[in-house]
Amino acid sequence: MRVAGEQHKRLYDKRARPLAGIAIFENKLFWRGAKNKVEGGPNIVVANHPGAHKDIGVLISLYTRQLFFTANKELFSYEEMNMLAEKYLGLWFRKAGPGVKANMMFFLKPFTHIAVRYISSRIARVGTIPVDIRGGDNSEAKRVMEQYLLEDKAVVLLQYNNRHAPTKYDPLNKEIHEFRYGAPSLAYKMFIKHGVNVPVTPISLEGTYHPFRPFGKVKVNIGEPMYITDYLDVAEPVAAFKEALEQRVVELYNEFKRA
Repeated sequence: MRVAGEQHKRLYDKRARPLAGIAIFENKLFWRGAKNKVEGGPNIVVANHPGAHKDIGVLISLYTRQLFFTANKELFSYEEMNMLAEKYLGLWFRKAGPGVKANMMFFLKPFTHIAVRYISSRIARVGTIPVDIRGGDNSEAKRVMEQYLLEDKAVVLLQYNNRHAPTKYDPLNKEIHEFRYGAPSLAYKMFIKHGVNVPVTPISLEGTYHPFRPFGKVKVNIGEPMYITDYLDVAEPVAAFKEALEQRVVELYNEFKRA
């Protein structure tokens, strides 16, 4: 995989930003902690992942710098992405009953195909990193993320697990799952291997689950950067950092929810 350059940035600004606005155009967006954004230098952004396209659209809209996301490798193929899109919409509309679901799926099918073809053909061209979310070999993805950080770029790792295991810090919260070890492992490697103490920005997202909810509230709370070096004196720094990030995102979520 080629590492992103200036051509990716131009396409990102020209295509990804307008698409991000479209993704959340019907929502009312509220955010906190804008001062905590790291707009220059290496940065790892860690957020919960309650939705799909809206999670990405919100983050792109709130940052002036280019963000580099990881994505399921199936999204880079039109056929596989189309199957995933139809599955996602089917799961969402099933709550409305079989009749409504069938009608909505039929109505949206042409628009879904157009969107899928457009995105799948461009997702790699903006520097998105393909990953195998089923536990396959991700050594190339890890290499690219490491290289991005060495080039002072910002990498986003949305936290989702295939088991849908809830976070132990708020078990009834359906929008936050148990975190994975990718972000803390990457931060640890950057410090141990390269001597770079990358700031890791915790962000909570709320209200992005619904693919279309007119005037629905989307809340984003951006926390102060956290650092792997604060956990090097414990027996398992990566595990400790993972727990700290997960707990902090839960706190950010609940802080904004109570406001």
